[in-house]
This record gives sequence, structure tokens and C-alpha cells, in this order.
Amino acid sequence: MKRILAAIIVMLLIGLPAVTINVKAKGQLVYVDDDNVTGPWSGTTDHPYRIIQQAIDNLSQQDSFIYVAKGKYPENVVIPSTLTGLQITLWAVQPDIDDKNPVLNGSGKGTGITIEASNVIISRLNITNYGQKDLDACIYIQSDTTNVRIEHNNISLAFTGIGTQRVKTGDTVHKFLYNHIYDITDRGINIVLAYANEIKNNIIDHCHWGFYIVDTNKNTIQDNDISHCFEGGVIDVGIQNSVVHNTFHDNDVIGFVTVNTKGTEITQNNFLDHFTGTSDPVWFRTFFIINSDKWSANYYGRLAFPILKPIIGEFMIPAMRPLPWIRFELLPSEHLN
Repeated sequence: MKRILAAIIVMLLIGLPAVTINVKAKGQLVYVDDDNVTGPWSGTTDHPYRIIQQAIDNLSQQDSFIYVAKGKYPENVVIPSTLTGLQITLWAVQPDIDDKNPVLNGSGKGTGITIEASNVIISRLNITNYGQKDLDACIYIQSDTTNVRIEHNNISLAFTGIGTQRVKTGDTVHKFLYNHIYDITDRGINIVLAYANEIKNNIIDHCHWGFYIVDTNKNTIQDNDISHCFEGGVIDVGIQNSVVHNTFHDNDVIGFVTVNTKGTEITQNNFLDHFTGTSDPVWFRTFFIINSDKWSANYYGRLAFPILKPIIGEFMIPAMRPLPWIRFELLPSEHLN
């Protein structure tokens, strides 16, 4: 800095024009508060926008921030593809008091937040009461977006909790972290044809399926608690997915299901569904007698055999009815993971 200042002084002394250096902050920073009923609305702390979509519609730069005060926001938000890098999160006006997340309430209609832009972060919101058909979801990520991060939200009462579906397979690298997803009619988390995503540290309960991923590879499902669903989780066709250190418990029918998967790592999970007396911990269906899925060090509450855990499933032969089949896990865990 001293050298730069010295150079400018020398330029001024010898009559050369000084170089002007413009430093511009990246993105915009705007605020939303439903208490600002009468306006004016400019997005400042003194004059925040009243609703989130109003803030989005007035943004013109990428990598912007929207801070939302606690309150109720009855809206269906759309983040357009032009707003790459947008972050929406809680605005804690008084940090010691404003500890409740803003509530987006859809009155049973449509999707809560539709994300068309990449590198978006949604955090610390309550998103609830959206539609009950087709692609209705609390959060829906459009096909071509990548690197979306959904974290620390409460997500409830919709057909789908968080959903994304590509037209063609490809890496999307989305991260769904530390959310509570509950009371979902169909799928708590739904991923179709989208690769290399992370589902970590979520609590998922009272959904039809806790998560359901289809035709998707290289996903990591780790450290989640999944309970009181019809089925805890399903991987329906996929390669090299990782299911590690989750707890599946008290689900109605089956804790975890694989269908025609290869190279799945299923290790150090707790499968406790059978404690209810009505459900099975795990189940599979395969077209291949030799399946490369790796089951290891999972805990089933008690051991059926000293060193082997039988895993019940089906073997599919084309144009025939499925045949009962069985696999074994060598050396399952003797204690909770």
C-alpha cells in the first residue's frame, strides 16, 4: 500500500495522470420484513421489501443476499437463472430475540421456492403447506442448475419436500444439509438423473418415502435420521452411491431398499425398524446374481447369526416373476454406530 501511495504522489509531482482504482462490492444486499405494510420499499434496513419475491424482482446482480425477518410470507417464490449465487436466509434484527425462522406458507398450492439459478443457498426458513400433485414441492430445483445448497430449514406439508430432476444425466453437486423434513405426502427428498449430490445430517420423518433417488450415481447419504415413513429410503437404479452412518428406525414397511444398484457402499448404518414388530430393516431387488453392492458394519439391533446377517430380497429374470433371493452381510456391527 505504501508503495502504491508513493507511486501516485510521484505521478502527481511530475504531472502524470494518477490511475483511478475502483473497488466495487460484489452483489447486492437487501432486506425483507412483512411488518413493512405501508412502504416505502427499497430493500434497505429502514425500508425493507414486504415479500421475498419483491426483493428477487428488484435484484440485478449475481452473488446477492436477501435477509428475511421473522414473519409470515404467503408466496410462491421463483429464483430466475440470472441470479446465480443468490443467498436467502434469516434476518435477525435482534439476535437474542429473533430466533424463529421466517415462514413461507403456500396455502396448499404450487411450489414454495423454485430455483432456476446455480450456486443458490437457502437457509433458516420454514417452508410449509404447498401443493399435493406432480412436481409440487417446498423446494424444487430446475433441471440444469448446479451446486444448490439447502441447509438448516424446516420443510413440511407438500407433495415433495426437496426435489430435483434432470432431463439428461449429469453432475449437479447439490447439498441438502441439516434440514428437518416432515409430513410429506410423497418423497421427503427426490432426486432423478442428478449425480454427485450430498444428503447429510437431516431429520426426515412422517413422509411416504424419506428419500427416493432414481437413475442417479455418486450420491452421498450420510448421518441422517429417518423414521416413521412408509419406507425410509430407496435407491432405484444407481452406481457408486454411498449410504453411511444413517439411522433408519420405526418405519412402517422397510427401512432401506435398493433396486438394481451396483457399487453401493452401505456401511455403519443403524437399521432398527424391526423393533416396531411390523417392518423389515432392509430389502433389495436385483437383476444380477452377483451384485457389487458392499454391505458392512451395519447394526440391526441383534444378530441372527454370529458372523452373517441375511438380507432378504428378489432376483429378477426378464419376462418371469421375481424369485425370492438372499444375500449376507459379513460381520455386522454388534452395537449402535
